[in-house]
Amino acid sequence: AGWSLSPTVGLTTILGATYANGEPDAIIVGEAVAVLGTSLTDALSVYAELAAFTSENATPVFGGGGLTFLVTPDVQLDAAVDLGLTDEAENLLLGAGASIRF
Repeated sequence: AGWSLSPTVGLTTILGATYANGEPDAIIVGEAVAVLGTSLTDALSVYAELAAFTSENATPVFGGGGLTFLVTPDVQLDAAVDLGLTDEAENLLLGAGASIRF
């Protein structure tokens, strides 16, 4: 779900679950994510996020942020840095990507 907090600031929340049928045991991982983002220009935005994942074995929690850049109306680039906030979480996650609408 998402909410506009002002003309340039938005809050998005995500709840989900993933089922992994791995050997020897299947697991279900739940996730909860909150993202607060704002536009700096028409093409450049920044965001901060808090994400938690839970399974039978661990509950890693991450906090971080990133940038998105709208190259064209149909192409967006993004980069993110997340830090592990719990012992179960990786210390550092780096990410980059591209989204193409067609």
